[in-house]
Amino acid sequence: MPKSEEQRTIELIEDSPFSPQDKYKLLLVHLGARQACTVSIASGIWRRGGDAKEIDTERVLDANQTLQHISAVYEANQPLTNQALPTAPKKQGKRLQEVMTFLVARELNLLVKLKQAIRANDYVNLGYLYSWPRTSIDAVTYEGVIALNRLATATIMTDPVRFLDFPLSQQNWPSELARVQDWVNLVQRNSPVIYQQLRMANFCRLNDEQVDGMFGRLERRGHDIGRQTG
Repeated sequence: MPKSEEQRTIELIEDSPFSPQDKYKLLLVHLGARQACTVSIASGIWRRGGDAKEIDTERVLDANQTLQHISAVYEANQPLTNQALPTAPKKQGKRLQEVMTFLVARELNLLVKLKQAIRANDYVNLGYLYSWPRTSIDAVTYEGVIALNRLATATIMTDPVRFLDFPLSQQNWPSELARVQDWVNLVQRNSPVIYQQLRMANFCRLNDEQVDGMFGRLERRGHDIGRQTG
């Protein structure tokens, strides 16, 4: 039986050069479960003072081809040299890589809002654009985030926590994990390949340090959450 256009698009996402985390986000945007996301590709890593490594041209072409076929609009940023994650604290600042980021949204007006929110470091509007639960956004704004190590081990080992990419609130984390479970179920139905890739990657276990790194400079007061739209 010939493959449908939808099947071919999902296979493009599966075979794309993006990480499993980014494939997950792209698929959710493509399926309409999220409004927007950011994804990236990167070069190999080099040490400061060594020869710089550029992102492979084929990877850039493959990334653009994928994004041109999904149900979204996108914009590619110019590659930037960023500090790579160090393997040990003593290597901090010595490992570099070139990173190219893509902004992706369901509609052009959402893409414009995404660019504005990123430029302004506006994590409230970013949360809405990324389709985070409102209770999660409120928790970040009003200092109500719960550390994952306070949850039961049985909960931490579940798919919703493995696939989690936003902070949980102290008061509403069960309903927030239910939202993630809905996303996981959608991905599993439409792409068992991405589901398995991401489950193996076991990404985004947020802890206090990660939350502080993501939101530490956020203005935690003065946001009128009720007026924000995503």
